Amino acid sequence: MANPLAVYLKQASEAGVEIRHQSVVGRVLTDAKGERATGVEYFDSTEKRQVQTADVVVLAAFAFQNPRILLNSATDKHPKGLANSSGMVGKYMMGHSAANVFGLFPDDTQNYLGVNGGQLLSQESYAKDPSKGYLSSSQWLIANALKPNDLFGIANARPDLFGNPLHKFLETASRHLGTMTFVGEKLPSADDRLVLSKRKDAHGLPLASVTHGFGPDDIQCFDAGMKQGKEIFKVAGAHDVWTGGRVRMHSLGGVIMGDRREASVTNSYGQAHDVANLFVAGSSLFQTSGAVNPTLTINALTLRACEYMIDNWAGVAP
Repeated sequence: MANPLAVYLKQASEAGVEIRHQSVVGRVLTDAKGERATGVEYFDSTEKRQVQTADVVVLAAFAFQNPRILLNSATDKHPKGLANSSGMVGKYMMGHSAANVFGLFPDDTQNYLGVNGGQLLSQESYAKDPSKGYLSSSQWLIANALKPNDLFGIANARPDLFGNPLHKFLETASRHLGTMTFVGEKLPSADDRLVLSKRKDAHGLPLASVTHGFGPDDIQCFDAGMKQGKEIFKVAGAHDVWTGGRVRMHSLGGVIMGDRREASVTNSYGQAHDVANLFVAGSSLFQTSGAVNPTLTINALTLRACEYMIDNWAGVAP
């Protein structure tokens, strides 16, 4: 189980890592020439400004926060934001399209048992096939548990119901409801971007403003998925079938990696093209979204970057 709390936190603690809770990083600091990161500015749990120096800086924040911190780290040497000579910081923000197909079955589905995550998956429609009329990939997550009111809860299956109609629905759905989760690819677009807002946070730093939308290809893929999901449930014997509305699931992009510094922010190890001792980790690096949950890929990229830093430490932090 590659859960950071179960595996890496214990290893880090044993290695002497110090975790500073309730601390908020605002900027990455650089030397006078703007060639190297020297540490970070952060606000501690008492809201006091602190500076932590470092030989190497790794930004591993949420997908929105990584580009926001880089943009807020602008200096006279980096007027467009740190590591942003390409102008790509904040561009190509992505999120999967997602929705659930629900159905009520005559049999007892025991939907209250198990865990939320789909224990089965189908990627039959994942391959790129122009004959479908769109290029976005998709997959189904199947066998999700449906408990009363958690993330994929029974009550959340019918948010339009209130009072007695909801009670009546819950009586049936608690033993006869089934679901599948659709995950659709969002094709990358430079128009989907993050910029700094005129609004500021409690520390006086600009907040992030994100523009994101699903294009015609993404929507065609989603609509085809919803049609397919309803057909599957009807064939499986559901006597009442419906879908949820399209939502954005998972956040990716904004600090994309690539071989060409003029078209990306970091190399494939998350190392900034402009600042050799600055690394980025997480889903911000993704150039494309695919149609799968990003966690395991994030784990793999992060472990690969760590190995690279260790093997090349003399060059990264001379």
